[in-house]
Amino acid sequence: MPTAHWDAGFPLAIPIEYIGSSRQWFMPAFLPDARTTRCTPSSLIVAIHKLYPMTTVTPLPALTPLDRERGDRRRSPIRMKTLASMLIVALALASNACAESIRVATYNLNWGNRRGDQVLDAIKTAAPDVICLQETTLQSERFLRERLADTHPHFHAIGHNGRYAGERFAVASKIELSDLTFAPPTAGLFGFYSARVNFAGTRIHIVNVHLTPFQIKRGGGIRDAMTALSTTEDKHAIEIDAIIDAIDCQRPTIVAGDFNSISSFQAPIRLVGLGLIDAYASIHDDADAHPTWNWPTRPLPLVLRIDYIFHTPHFTTTESEIIRRDGSDHSLVVAVLKCGEPIRI
Repeated sequence: MPTAHWDAGFPLAIPIEYIGSSRQWFMPAFLPDARTTRCTPSSLIVAIHKLYPMTTVTPLPALTPLDRERGDRRRSPIRMKTLASMLIVALALASNACAESIRVATYNLNWGNRRGDQVLDAIKTAAPDVICLQETTLQSERFLRERLADTHPHFHAIGHNGRYAGERFAVASKIELSDLTFAPPTAGLFGFYSARVNFAGTRIHIVNVHLTPFQIKRGGGIRDAMTALSTTEDKHAIEIDAIIDAIDCQRPTIVAGDFNSISSFQAPIRLVGLGLIDAYASIHDDADAHPTWNWPTRPLPLVLRIDYIFHTPHFTTTESEIIRRDGSDHSLVVAVLKCGEPIRI
């Protein structure tokens, strides 16, 4: 820990924790700076209150003339060290409050999936706090609502107008959801479904997306599949514009789901351009070598990464994995997102 003479001012920064091999230094702007500000008991009290408002600090009695006659330096170091100790505790508490992690997952179940046991196993393995589901059906929603009641009691599902078998969305959460909103499609087939959660004192906007799929006949060739993928780009441009209009990138936001787009296509590129982070790619150098979707084209199956979890810089991805199970052509994607960022000088 850096040191400073108490009459010179408080240390410039306090190391709170190590993240990986890098020491993180937290320096809120309101802390006294040893280089520029003379540190006084009152400035420390202000810092403690700003950093941890619930802390009650009773100022020590003022020095009497007799104290001053005897030399106030006998008492001032004790006084300052007491307040500094309280500030260190407050810093630690504040650091813990913003260092919580939320587990978020996305899973396209495939509307024709009859392997409920496999779906439950994937969800159990991922152990998400919140999971965004696409292509649910009324039957799979009843099944999951019952089976997840103990672990994810907040279960909500919705669809558009029943025209398409894979149009429905669901969100299952351990945390209470609010502001559930379904946005009908402006282009494409499905629209999107959003909600908010309060987690560790942070209000997070979660958007569950399912962009228009590319139409491939079963047994078609890879060239046919790539042509179909490319022709959906115009629709995806309109769909992603609607999603971008619905989010505020200045606030904690997570956009997750089946994008039906490879990472170099419009929808992912637009989100990255706005500053959102591809969770899986942020910790895997070869992210696109790990597909989330498999389709039986000939002579070889088509395997692509088209399911994503994007987040604003309010989070840091610490873990992310792809969980493959039978029954769906998609894999579950899960990410552990640490809330809050270290404040650096």
